[in-house]
Amino acid sequence: SILFITTIGCLMLNVCVKDALVRSPLSVSSLHRCVVRFATSTSDRMVYEGVVPKGLRLVENFLSMEEEQQLVDELNETDWGKANDGEHLQRQMKNYHRSQLEALRCSSILSRIVEEGHLPKYPNGSQANLYNAVGEIPFHIDERTIGDSICMLSLLSSSPMDLAPRINDISPETMNAWGMEGVLSHGGCRLLLPRRSLLVLSNDARENWFHRVPSDNPFVVNNERYSRSERLSFVLWVQREAIPGTERSVGLGVQSGRIRLSSRRPT
Repeated sequence: SILFITTIGCLMLNVCVKDALVRSPLSVSSLHRCVVRFATSTSDRMVYEGVVPKGLRLVENFLSMEEEQQLVDELNETDWGKANDGEHLQRQMKNYHRSQLEALRCSSILSRIVEEGHLPKYPNGSQANLYNAVGEIPFHIDERTIGDSICMLSLLSSSPMDLAPRINDISPETMNAWGMEGVLSHGGCRLLLPRRSLLVLSNDARENWFHRVPSDNPFVVNNERYSRSERLSFVLWVQREAIPGTERSVGLGVQSGRIRLSSRRPT
């Protein structure tokens, strides 16, 4: 009976695929997102080279063009602040705590992240980062207090991301001097973050792998050349041991190769 049900399910999916292809490109995009979500391995859906860590998931076209524009417009309604976390970082940033996230007109996007299983519940912390065309952030591992999984929405532009496993005798400062070949030779990977995609880091990718956004522009992934422009990254998490009722925003700052938590009231 299980075989019969599986066979019927495959036939139905095949019919849906053909129907989607006939109807419109928008249907294909929606179907592609569903296929990625249920794939046993997401790495065959990515543009990357090297070794992809366990616990990394990438959902292409998570946002529609309309959703992207709505979210960008809403995030731009308040002033951007400068990141006080080192001369390496060419970005502006702002933080949102839970009540602000719930008040977003685009809150349905965040709810969908939870519904699709990328976060255990509605996020209670976030940071929006605005990078220029060569904006970068060095190798780091996010502090454990900001949760078991971290979700990143890429808006306005695609971007490269490098990931490398923790190696005890190699410091983040040494890692930051690596080019792409250095990352690959130490068992890491370079990944293309497509515009409007959702990146999820959990488990090994979250706890034991460093990640960075290099300044390369143009940049190369798997022998393909890409260019990038101004990019907005919206990072979301469920903070561990959050204090009920707190109105404090928890943001990210880089220190000694790790992300430290900085507390500030939103402006």
